Amino acid sequence: MSRSYVRWYSMNEKEEIKEHDRLNLEEALEIVDRYLARAAGKRKPDDDGDDGNLFGFFRDKTDFIEIVAFKPNQISYRFEMLDTEASWFRKLFTKVFQFEEMLDSRKALVKKVEEFFTTSVEEIKRRLKKRVLW
Repeated sequence: MSRSYVRWYSMNEKEEIKEHDRLNLEEALEIVDRYLARAAGKRKPDDDGDDGNLFGFFRDKTDFIEIVAFKPNQISYRFEMLDTEASWFRKLFTKVFQFEEMLDSRKALVKKVEEFFTTSVEEIKRRLKKRVLW
């Protein structure tokens, strides 16, 4: 499954979330590079008030990835989706599938962003579940 366009969001230091226009994968990778350059101290905050280190990409309000660039080699990554396949017991507590990990490079982050643009959320979930013990 290939998603030509998804939307993106950012959070500034006042913890205000701003939703931005749709973009394609190439534009998304430019955003990744912008935030990583800022985390490295090589770029100043944007003039439009986008001064935080948290951003992400979303297909809708329930399927998204969230990224926090602390340093170029210290990147928090979270994948979240509405889990329609959750057992009845799990649905009592949450209907959401989440996965979080720390990434240590641009290359690892680019792989995650590319995956979000080119793979169904169900397939991403299946791959992530293989990596963790339930």
